[in-house]
Amino acid sequence: MKVFQDLSIKHKLIVIVVSVSLLSVLTLLTYTTFYEIKRIRAELSSNSLQIAETVGSYAIPDLTFGDRNAAIKTLNTLRGLPNLISAALFNKNRELFARYGQPDKILTRDFSQRIIFKSDTLHIMHPISDNDRIYGYLYMQLSTREQDRKILHSMFVGTILFITIMLFSFLMAIKLQALISLPILKLTDFAKHVQTSHNFNQRIEKTSNDEIGDLYTQFNQLMKSIEEGQIQRDQVELKLKEAKSELELRVKYRTRELEIALGELETFSYSVSHDLRSPLRSIDGFSRILLEDYSDCLDDDGKGYLHRVCNATTRMGSIIDDILLLSQISRADLNIVDINLTELCSQILERFHDQKENNRSINVTIQADMHIKADKKLIMLAFENMIGNAWKYTRYQASPTIEISKTETDAAQVIIIKDNGAGFDMQYSNKLFAPLQRLHTDSQFEGTGIGLATVHRVLTKHGGSIRAEGKVDQGACFWLTLPTSP
Repeated sequence: MKVFQDLSIKHKLIVIVVSVSLLSVLTLLTYTTFYEIKRIRAELSSNSLQIAETVGSYAIPDLTFGDRNAAIKTLNTLRGLPNLISAALFNKNRELFARYGQPDKILTRDFSQRIIFKSDTLHIMHPISDNDRIYGYLYMQLSTREQDRKILHSMFVGTILFITIMLFSFLMAIKLQALISLPILKLTDFAKHVQTSHNFNQRIEKTSNDEIGDLYTQFNQLMKSIEEGQIQRDQVELKLKEAKSELELRVKYRTRELEIALGELETFSYSVSHDLRSPLRSIDGFSRILLEDYSDCLDDDGKGYLHRVCNATTRMGSIIDDILLLSQISRADLNIVDINLTELCSQILERFHDQKENNRSINVTIQADMHIKADKKLIMLAFENMIGNAWKYTRYQASPTIEISKTETDAAQVIIIKDNGAGFDMQYSNKLFAPLQRLHTDSQFEGTGIGLATVHRVLTKHGGSIRAEGKVDQGACFWLTLPTSP
């Protein structure tokens, strides 16, 4: 069956037509042959029985009077039968009475069985009777070779006829299959040509109104749909090319603007670093000279004002430093390395303890063996701000606590920093990561409002993010997310 499925439609049609013809002719010839055999044997049997009936009626007197010589003469009348081999008469007691020829063997002694075909002979056992009275039996052995020759001749003629019909069927199958296969093969060749040329505006000519004609119509409609789709695709591609060209021009324009903006930013940074610091230093310096050299001329209010001026210039200098640092983060190149975050956090906390308030007792929990892949310089800056905030906002807690841990997924690594400090109101959480935005006053907690903006900028630079949750006077929790492979 698999072999038939793999044949071409041309060969399938030939096989089907020839197979149907073969089955039909073979069935007809088989039926005809068996019918002819049956007819010839029936004719031979009928003629032989008629002869046996006639000879048997002549033999009744011989059997009645027991005249064997007369019985032999009666049997000799059968010598005119060309196919007679031997014959015999049996009396009513079924004893051999007379014979003709020398039968080697009488096939049957079953006197109730009249006709037996055996090999190439016919054996007849015919009862001799008159008015339902049995006088004896006539046995005849006849040759069937002549009839067999007729049967063989009929079979030979049938075979020749079979071969002739099959050859004719094969030739007709080749001719007829072309009516079906050629249009299909034509469609196949046309489809291959279209596939090679990619020219979908071609159409195949419909030559009939049958199912193959419908197939041609459907194929042409498919070609039309493909052609329309190709036209639409070409139009979209043209628009995409135009959009790409326009986008490239915009990118060039924006790049140029960005280069100009970066240049201006560099100029601004230089101006902030030098031009703004110079007057601040002057204000701070002259204020301190007034405090030192003219303190006798100033009352307490004047001294207080000058101290406030000095503090303000110092704070302004810190803000300028933080803004410059924030602007530098965006321009910095990333140098991704493996960082032992546990060790880094421990070093930062130890430095805070030594430099700030070494008399504070803080319960710090740092998860062991934390590692991340990031830029070490920027991560150091971010965690200095995060741990510094936790250190600062737990200042007024009786039992300050800071917890640092890490979780990891297939795509991200999340560092969690949690404290039980001052916390914040969630309705103002959108201000947390904006520059110069503070949720507490300087009298409560010192700061410039740049720290969390710096952390946000560092994480964004790495392709990460930061989010926070908190409650007033119940602490805060920050989730710093970095990609597993920056």
